[in-house]
Amino acid sequence: MNGDGLDRGSGLSRRDEFLLREYDAVQEKIGHAVRDLARTETIVPVAMAALYAWLVKDGGIVAKQAPWVYFIPVGLALIGLLRQEARYAYLRVTEEYVRSIEKDVYGEDGKPLQGWENFYEKKSIRYHHGLRTVIWIALLTLSFVYACAKLCGL
Repeated sequence: MNGDGLDRGSGLSRRDEFLLREYDAVQEKIGHAVRDLARTETIVPVAMAALYAWLVKDGGIVAKQAPWVYFIPVGLALIGLLRQEARYAYLRVTEEYVRSIEKDVYGEDGKPLQGWENFYEKKSIRYHHGLRTVIWIALLTLSFVYACAKLCGL
């Protein structure tokens, strides 16, 4: 191991060693982003459900004094949607970066690795992004309609 942290005994050039470490670091960041998506898809709906349960049980008294509380779930759904879109935008940029690392290592004619970004493309996970977006928009819309109905006394 050298002072720069690169292992000269591996037979890799400094450039290749750097690309390998960079590739590993990006893969780790991808894992964090995917886990964050799952957390958001769990925490926000659970928080909304808890808030609605409170509004139905005890929140009516507070809602009469501050009717804006019915819009808190709308804000939560909006945060969930925006957070998801930001994560997917990050994953798209990261996908391009990983492909550029692979092209740099294997060249334009080299067979691409079965890395995350190729798996992502082949398995139509982009479809799941669209489906999740529709679900978030539906959740946002239903929350908004419910809040407006409550404000109108329906």
